Amino acid sequence: MTRTFLETIVNARRRLTEAGVTTPGLDAELLLAHALEKDRAFLLARMNEIAPEEILPAFEKLLSRRAMREPLAYITGEKEFYSRPFKVDPRVLIPRPETEGLVDMVFELYDEKSVKNTLDIGTGSGAIAVTISLGRPLWRVTATDSSPSAVEAARENILLHKVEDRVALVESDLFDSLPETNHLPETKYDIIVFNPPYIAEGGGGVDPEVRLYEPTEALYSGRDGMDMIRRFTGEAPLRLENGGYLVFEIGEGQSGAVENIINDSEKLSLKKIARDLSGAKRVVVARKKRSDG
Repeated sequence: MTRTFLETIVNARRRLTEAGVTTPGLDAELLLAHALEKDRAFLLARMNEIAPEEILPAFEKLLSRRAMREPLAYITGEKEFYSRPFKVDPRVLIPRPETEGLVDMVFELYDEKSVKNTLDIGTGSGAIAVTISLGRPLWRVTATDSSPSAVEAARENILLHKVEDRVALVESDLFDSLPETNHLPETKYDIIVFNPPYIAEGGGGVDPEVRLYEPTEALYSGRDGMDMIRRFTGEAPLRLENGGYLVFEIGEGQSGAVENIINDSEKLSLKKIARDLSGAKRVVVARKKRSDG
């Protein structure tokens, strides 16, 4: 039976709706475009044309995966971040739109003429490190992850965006395996960036796409979701220059606890907690007190 692209999408949208997918129409369009090896604009311009029968088996496989709530980005192998494509797969957390606010905050701290030594902890796909390097080409960026497979995934994106001469990769659990010398003779950084795991273990409300498919070590952090944030804020000042900045993401409802942690610190002062586009407090900026060390 021949069907137009529009009819094919309508049927796919119905199936994804029944599976509980929150954006069934968009996902159906993107999956069909992926099966065609074209972009969505190509498809939208041809909605009344007949869908080639030879691509339908491939589309059906893609649709079945999405109906099982596998994330769209894992199916297509790509996710856009800061208007650039990044390769993603189950080795790494899928970059979120709200994390772009973390990069925005870093760029607000120093302009493109500055020369800064920057550390991206838990780099995953490398999206943050690569984006910082492309936006601030004079900066020296080190990206770390405790997962060997994530380090390899980040390497692929570093090569994809041709910043391998400016971004160094280190397999490290937070600061444990950082080399004694890195880019500069000193081992301290002007900015340390972190998108930590911050979901409470055993908590509800986690979408199947996240709970069933994304790497658990990049998601969960103790009973209240704060274990890694506590460790990070405790260890990071030792790696910060005096006056250097921590810029890190937090989950909804964690801002009060984070404020208390930083206010109780003898080495850090809280500068700002920025809201994301939904209004949630999302990005923390803290600074190492100049009187320390």
